[in-house]
Formats: sequence, structure tokens, C-alpha cells
Amino acid sequence: MTTREDLHALLTTPDLPHPERTRRVRALTDVEDHITQTPSMTPILCKALSLRSRAAPNEDILQVLAEIKAPTSLPCLREALHWQPEWDEFDQVGVKALWAINAVNTAEARRLVAGAAERGPEAVRDWARRKLDQHPAE
Repeated sequence: MTTREDLHALLTTPDLPHPERTRRVRALTDVEDHITQTPSMTPILCKALSLRSRAAPNEDILQVLAEIKAPTSLPCLREALHWQPEWDEFDQVGVKALWAINAVNTAEARRLVAGAAERGPEAVRDWARRKLDQHPAE
């Protein structure tokens, strides 16, 4: 079982190559189903996202946050939603942040999805509109 300390070490070890870091973060959702019941990992994942580092497996962190579905992740997901790194030409960080927001499924999350449909990168707006069309006025 991955502990908060293990996760912190995984995300902050400077000499760990990016592919290995990414593989380990992906393993959290691929192998360890307990992650969905572990919202206590949310602050560490959000802290890693807040660094806005290309060295961090940002998209994989967002995928794990989508699995956790913790309402406490919404502030950091909102920040990630509006982050447009120069290396992310297809706006995957924003789209995956929106996936994670949508997975939280609270009134606040639905407001964030609705807001994303109105502003931001085209890929994010399109995905948000599709979600709103699938679940109108919930």
C-alpha cells in the first residue's frame, strides 16, 4: 500500500528519471485500487501540481486525482484547469484537470465545468460543453 510518505518521495525525488516517475504514478491507479478511498493523498498531489514543473508527471497526477474524487482537490484542479504550459500544445493538462473536476461530481464541480465551457482553450471548452450536453441542468 502506498503511503503519503511514499507518494511524497515519489514526486519529489530529483534524480528519479521522468519516465520512471510517470510509471510509478500510473501504477497508483493501475494496481492499487485503494487509492480511490485515500483522499489523504490529495494535498501531496495538489502540491506537486502547484509546482507547475515539466519534470512532474502532471497528467498522471490529474488522472489519480480523478480516481480519488475528493472535493478538497477542487481548488488545485481549478488552478490546473487554467494552466497552459508552453509544452502542452494540445491542452491535455486542462482537459485532464476538467476530467478530474467532473469526477468530483459536486455542485461546485459542475459550476467549474460550466465555467470552462465559456472560457479557456478550445479543447477544454469543447470537452466541457460535451459534458454539459450529456448532463444538462443537474
